[in-house]
Amino acid sequence: MELAVNHVPDIQLSPNNDVICFGYGDSSVIKNPEHRYNSVGVYTVKLVATTSFGCKSETSNFITIHPDNAVFPPNAFTPNSDGANDTFKVQSQGVNYYGIRIYSRWGELIFEATDLNDEWDGTHNGNPVIYSDL
Repeated sequence: MELAVNHVPDIQLSPNNDVICFGYGDSSVIKNPEHRYNSVGVYTVKLVATTSFGCKSETSNFITIHPDNAVFPPNAFTPNSDGANDTFKVQSQGVNYYGIRIYSRWGELIFEATDLNDEWDGTHNGNPVIYSDL
């Protein structure tokens, strides 16, 4: 997996004085550098700045590199209030936008969500939806 990180705050770097470290030994002295992470993980990106008088200062932040975007919809759920798999909830990793629509077999919209935290409880207008309705 490859992810390009090309949004570093606009900082003035002085060649041979200021360094941006990308988390595993690779670094750059150019302004607004781009870096590609080839492995999933959490990396510490650090800026080390040195003034013309030799004073050093550094700041750092974490960047989390996720695997390729993945969506994991359930293949079944049992909305029978027994506490196990009672809702249809899509899990994901690395997804920024999400949308789902569930229709009846007659084309009526039964459920719609754009938030990954939304769960469908198997009802429509307060009534349970049975399999033959879908």
